[in-house]
Amino acid sequence: METLAYKFNIFGWLIVSALQVLCVFFLWIGVYRNAEAGVDAVINGFTLKEMIVYMAFINVFNFVTYAGNTMYEVVQDIQKGTIAMSFVKPISYRVRFIFTTLGSMFIKIVLLGLPMFVLLYVVFGALGYIVISSVWTFLLHLLLFLIAQLLAALLFDCLEYICGVLCFYTTAAWGMDQIKTTITTFLSGTLIPLSFFPDGFKEALNYSPFAGMSQNPVLILMMQNDWLWALERIGLSLVWLVALEGIAWLISRGASRKVTVQGG
Repeated sequence: METLAYKFNIFGWLIVSALQVLCVFFLWIGVYRNAEAGVDAVINGFTLKEMIVYMAFINVFNFVTYAGNTMYEVVQDIQKGTIAMSFVKPISYRVRFIFTTLGSMFIKIVLLGLPMFVLLYVVFGALGYIVISSVWTFLLHLLLFLIAQLLAALLFDCLEYICGVLCFYTTAAWGMDQIKTTITTFLSGTLIPLSFFPDGFKEALNYSPFAGMSQNPVLILMMQNDWLWALERIGLSLVWLVALEGIAWLISRGASRKVTVQGG
């Protein structure tokens, strides 16, 4: 309901995102033109066409998947003094944010994500940027992508919740949000694919929870690897989700005893 009440935010993002993709498009054209093999070069496993598809998909993916605003809602509860009432309500404080995020993600997927992905697939397919070997392969990867997207949303929301709980100590969210945004953008493959990092660091990131937040779901949608690889990455994201939720529970248990209400 909150997402539908502010529909202009979605269409405003569409304009901004289109401009970002356009800028990135010209940036990577410049990179590949200066490569030894020119625009036909393969840089860290990506051709120019694959890089364009990757950057377009990941911009749409991040908007529709990172749908929640958990950290700022936790901080507002602290600052307004409503955090005390939230703790005594007959509903889990954490579960409340999970379903708020999933509801917002569903609306964004229906209003923007699904039409945009269909449009991109049609355009890139017509240009030869995406090759679908068979309908069954596409449907299998689409199903695996949807599962990976759900886990990515839950992973990101859990990270948001952890940062929000840490604000019990800082009572401010701006700095924490900047740290979170910088880390997730850099380490999740949003800025550049993780294959561009040095070998040791790249391998570590591929097994981190950040890879499951952006890069892995998009690679599944692009059908860059087989379904066994996709299942392995989905399983890894599930393990990280359980681990991070456990960490969030431990941190919130301690932080809730130290909360200082500012608003009441």
